[in-house]
Amino acid sequence: MIPQLISIRRRCVLLQLPLATLLFSWMAILFSSPPLRAALQMDRMTLVQHPWTIATSQWTHWSADHLMWDLLVFVVLGATCERNSRRRFIATVIAASLVVPCGVIHFAPDVVLFRGLSGIDSALFGLLIAQTFRAALHERDPLMIAVTVAGAAAFACKTGFELLTGAPVFVSANAQFLVVPAAHLSGAALGLGMGMVSLARKSLASTVGRSTGGEIHESNVITRAAT
Repeated sequence: MIPQLISIRRRCVLLQLPLATLLFSWMAILFSSPPLRAALQMDRMTLVQHPWTIATSQWTHWSADHLMWDLLVFVVLGATCERNSRRRFIATVIAASLVVPCGVIHFAPDVVLFRGLSGIDSALFGLLIAQTFRAALHERDPLMIAVTVAGAAAFACKTGFELLTGAPVFVSANAQFLVVPAAHLSGAALGLGMGMVSLARKSLASTVGRSTGGEIHESNVITRAAT
């Protein structure tokens, strides 16, 4: 009996670890290695011949500094979002891997070569903002609501700075690296959307549950009265 309990406890501990975040992080390190990053980056000029680079481009990086900052943000946000909902986290990462490069293609026509995880980071930030704001409203926590709004405002200021200056806030830009605000905005919009869909489903399920519970309660009262 005791060995079985120990085994179950170990499984629970493993399930609580941010395994998907660690797996995606390892993929970013692997794809950013010199032998792979040039082949897996998105090149607008060869996109027709290599369409899969839409999905792989964000996992490649220009330099170790670029990778370090993007990966640091990804691990922090990813572990938090995965703890809230692993399924929603994985769905957001996969969707952002496809949507963000498409946003760059459409809204940043001057960008020829595209690398970097910051678009997915922005999607996870948007997802976390939506999840946290919903929890704060549910618990009627004004402090958490204020913190969430402040976080969203800070992201807006960061993006505005990048739009005005063309320089990244955290990573030092060089001759071959330029910030792409379109990637950040596309990612944040996607993350907020994923979070809002989740909130809408939970609200609908809660409403249906209360309605069904009320009907069952009323039915039981009538049944007892009839007997």
